[in-house]
Amino acid sequence: MSGDLIPASRPSETALDQPANVPAPATWQNWGGPDDQPAFNWGRYWAAAKRYKWLILGILIVGTGIGVFLAKLQKPEYEVTASVWVSAADRSKQNGPIVAEDPMDATAWVNLLLSRKVLGDIVRERRLYVNPLNEQDSLLFRNFNLGTQFRPGLYTVTVNSSGTQYVLSAQDTPVERGALGDSIGRTVGFRWQPAPALFHAGQVVEFSVIRPDIAAESIRSRLIPNMPERSSTLTLRLIGGNPRRTAATMNALLHEFVDVSTELKRQHSVEVVNTVADQSRQADSVLNAKQEALQHFRVHTITLPSESGPMPAGTNTNPNATVAADPVTSNYFDLKVQQGNVERDITALQTILAQAAKDSLSPDAFSAIPSVRTQGQELQEVLKTLYTTEAKLRADQQIYTENYQGVKDLEQQISALKTRTIPALTQQLVARLKTQDASLTAQIGDASRELQKIPQRSIDEMRLQNDVNVAQDIANRLKSGLSEAKLVELSTTSEVTIVDTAVVPFLPTNSQQGIRILLMTVAMSLAGGIGLAFLLDRVDRRVRYPEQVTHDLGLGILGAVPHIRKQRSGVLDPEETSQVIEAFRTIRLNLAHENGGATPVIFTVTSPGPGDGKSLISANLALSFAEAGYRTLLVDGDIRRGELHAMFGLDRRPGLTDYLAGDVPLEAVVRDPTHENLWVIPCGTRRHRGPELLVSEELARLMADLQQNYDAIIVDSPPLGAGVDPFIMATATKNMLMVLRAGTSDRKMAEAKLSLVDRLPVRLLGAVLNDIRQAGAYRYYSYLYGYSIVDEDVPQIESRVGELTGKTS
Repeated sequence: MSGDLIPASRPSETALDQPANVPAPATWQNWGGPDDQPAFNWGRYWAAAKRYKWLILGILIVGTGIGVFLAKLQKPEYEVTASVWVSAADRSKQNGPIVAEDPMDATAWVNLLLSRKVLGDIVRERRLYVNPLNEQDSLLFRNFNLGTQFRPGLYTVTVNSSGTQYVLSAQDTPVERGALGDSIGRTVGFRWQPAPALFHAGQVVEFSVIRPDIAAESIRSRLIPNMPERSSTLTLRLIGGNPRRTAATMNALLHEFVDVSTELKRQHSVEVVNTVADQSRQADSVLNAKQEALQHFRVHTITLPSESGPMPAGTNTNPNATVAADPVTSNYFDLKVQQGNVERDITALQTILAQAAKDSLSPDAFSAIPSVRTQGQELQEVLKTLYTTEAKLRADQQIYTENYQGVKDLEQQISALKTRTIPALTQQLVARLKTQDASLTAQIGDASRELQKIPQRSIDEMRLQNDVNVAQDIANRLKSGLSEAKLVELSTTSEVTIVDTAVVPFLPTNSQQGIRILLMTVAMSLAGGIGLAFLLDRVDRRVRYPEQVTHDLGLGILGAVPHIRKQRSGVLDPEETSQVIEAFRTIRLNLAHENGGATPVIFTVTSPGPGDGKSLISANLALSFAEAGYRTLLVDGDIRRGELHAMFGLDRRPGLTDYLAGDVPLEAVVRDPTHENLWVIPCGTRRHRGPELLVSEELARLMADLQQNYDAIIVDSPPLGAGVDPFIMATATKNMLMVLRAGTSDRKMAEAKLSLVDRLPVRLLGAVLNDIRQAGAYRYYSYLYGYSIVDEDVPQIESRVGELTGKTS
């Protein structure tokens, strides 16, 4: 009988229908305990990936399909590049009343390139507000223009079959009909009259029209300028869907940029010329007034009698001649003239300050004050800066709107100069002039005692002559500056030079984008599939790994039963069959060891639910104990669905329930299945009050009597989830053995039911793993092949376990 294993009669309880690879250490502690679990169990994740390989493959296929679809949706994009050289003129060495600085820096050049003036002209020149969906229809739109009022949208021109009439539709709604050769789109604000020869019968032309400002904004969003600080090279990149149109747009943008920058520079020079011309005219008016005042004085004093002095008033016809030969007299007159000039300049400057307080400062008023030129160098420089800034502002206002940041900055700078800087410098100059006036007063007082008789007419004439000389000098300087400004205007050249023009690209810049998208979706779908597999493994309620038994359930593993596979010929592999036999020998050894070697060995076999193979484990354990020489009794305690009698070919009645009910004696229910050292008690008659019979004292007395006659008593009970029966049977035997089928047993249910066992006088012997696989977490739970025992004296008894296994695998 060595090697005989009883096959199960129900497929759900077949434990031997998977590969056999289970090690058999002597004690369950060697199978893995709480201290043996690795920090990161790669084997578990690998097993989960293999178990859900079809799910991962399905997600990978779906993700790859999505990646292919998204890659095809990518429209080709082409990039063109160009560069310009900005060589701003160095004006720092120029001389003149006003020095024009370079009005542009790196940021200003980029802002000018992206301004509405440049981009708007490009849109209108190249008609970028109209876009034919078919590139072959571009010739039709060469004379396409927009009216002041137009309707943007998607349009379709459909030519009839005779090629004489057209229908203009907007969003599939006809908006205009007419004959070819007439203007098309008058009702929607188009100015478009294509030649009839460009159309053919039945032709359909689709095009879109957008607002010019939106088209300009589209160019701005696709244009990438780069001009580092302190660099003269401006590089441009433009991205578009049409390579020829993108290159043409870039080249047109370059030329428009050059034209606008040249025009801006010319307007700046014109503003400077106009400013200097206005100052020159004002200086000429002041000179004429001074000359007329001197002439009027001479006319009215020429006939007056002369007074004591070196020369009568009105007779000095030489403006450059000395009024008196006496140095004391000359010094007195010079001091008086200087004091009069200083006092007039103080009065004029105070008048200007009063006007500045009323926010009506006129910078031109400073040009008629001599002290500003002789003693107000800082004020002169600030006035030059003011004139230059005002000229730049007027030039920029021709290009930019009032909201442009550069215009706002210039306006703020001019306001600061007029309200703070110029008044402050003017007050400083007034303070200096007052100090000078006090000094001159003291000097004149000293000289006046010596020159009491000098005619006042001579002093007035010298003062008037001095005014003429000062006005003449100012007028001459402004005329010289005006000549220089006009020369600059006539010699204005462009400061922008095109270095590299755009060429038509052959390959799209995003040609690799589709491949990147495909690879990314493949990687994401693979990662998602693996992640989902790991998640499903984490939430899986079934027993799949040894550590779930030892750590989650707290059960020692007494053994692991593999499954043998049928070969193609239908014959079971003897080596794999021997693996099953060795597994039950290991379980028998551990159970005997748990009992300390004493007899009888008594325990109840159960499982969390049906289909875990507990009856098969019970039957084969009984055979294993019987083969080892134990007087073994197998009790079918599953009074609800017990089938052990069918495995051994016995009658179910009378059985356990019949004995507990007192219907038959014990001898009538103990059966001999013709296996040496093995006896079986079937479950008996199925009764509605069967659980109550188990609770009776008869069951306790039965177990006590049986322990007197048998060395090993194995009770097969219902699953833990079936009812109270397994707990009653375990309480009667005092020991419980848990059968867990890999991939089938409900771990959460087992955990919940075992918590009830903790309250009973029952010892949990451990767990038997059923239906394990050789790979993954169970790769070390197998035995070496080629070490099966062959009986050389007695012919080997063929095991019958493979008969049912082959049918249910």
